[in-house]
Amino acid sequence: MTVPTSDSDYGPTLRLGETALRSNGHRCSLELLDVLADYEGVPNTVLRCSTGSESLPDSVVVKHSRQQAGVLRREAAALEFLGSLHELEGLHPRLLAFDGDSELLVMSDCGRSARLLGDVLQGTDSAFAERSLMQFQVALGRLHAACLGRQQKHSEIERRYGVSPLSRHRVNRLPEYIPKFIENARALSVAVGSSAEEELREIATIIESPGAFNTFTHGDSTPANAMVRDDGVVLIDFETAGYRHAFVDGSYSRLRYIHSVWARQIPSSIQAAMRLQYLDSFAKGARLQTERIGFDRDFCACCGAWMCALAGYVPDVMEEDKRWGLSTFRQRIIAGLEHFVDVANELNQFRNLADAAGKLSDRLKGLWSGTARMALYNAFSPDKQEPAADPELIGGSIP
Repeated sequence: MTVPTSDSDYGPTLRLGETALRSNGHRCSLELLDVLADYEGVPNTVLRCSTGSESLPDSVVVKHSRQQAGVLRREAAALEFLGSLHELEGLHPRLLAFDGDSELLVMSDCGRSARLLGDVLQGTDSAFAERSLMQFQVALGRLHAACLGRQQKHSEIERRYGVSPLSRHRVNRLPEYIPKFIENARALSVAVGSSAEEELREIATIIESPGAFNTFTHGDSTPANAMVRDDGVVLIDFETAGYRHAFVDGSYSRLRYIHSVWARQIPSSIQAAMRLQYLDSFAKGARLQTERIGFDRDFCACCGAWMCALAGYVPDVMEEDKRWGLSTFRQRIIAGLEHFVDVANELNQFRNLADAAGKLSDRLKGLWSGTARMALYNAFSPDKQEPAADPELIGGSIP
């Protein structure tokens, strides 16, 4: 979504961008083309600007943080790190300049023809939407495979940028939510047996000690942070990036996507195809055998962690539902529980926890009988509507 406005509204930000670019040897005069983000509740002003420079692309994106001190240091370090990996060229914006004192970075532009994945999913072209989801999975698989074994290099770059400790974003708090599943279930008289408790402990261990699956992850892999172009998907907004279990991102197809402001249902057949597309891309890039030993267990574990995080909202919406973005929290919780049951049964993993999740889902559906089932994305709906712009959907995932 773009909002044309005048240079005078953003003059100070443009001048800071010019200064940052000049410090890297680029003489330019930035002129505003589009406001990509500048809304209440969004911590960054994001502008598309022309450069008028021979040493720069015709247009660049300037991102200026208004609230969160230090958050763009992590993104700048991530973009520099990714820029050092030639096999990931085109998968992410290119870092052009960074000013830590002003909390501002300048990066390459995806182009005006690029579309936000969320917009594609809420469009009317089902074939294009499905193809874009598959390209998103290829991009995540490539990212994770290319960054295996390179944590030391990433850590060195983060130290140089003075990156602050990990934020309280939910992706960094998954281990906190796993044991709370028991408390939330038992509060509603849903039994969680000792075998399910043991499976929860195993999931926590997998998340905290990813072993061979430890790699650089986006951290907020949602439809708000992927741009669809003719040549594939470009990942944007690396503010929560870091080394963690690959499948924390990679489980997007089955559970991670429900945590987004853009959350709507993806048809189950497409979910299954997306998971295989991601795993194939990851395995090929990492030169792993087709028989992916441990893939199913770890994948399902990461789905389980995201399911537990969703279940953590139960006390907050027990009496009254809350809407956020395209869906409500109750819709997300029930969909997440059902999705975990499906993937656990499909992969024959964590069956005891899946049984408890199924019972919790049934209990909540009885208590929340007036809650409508989460709708399909518009592109996959039999009753497609003409899409309408919504500034609230600029945000990414549940904070």
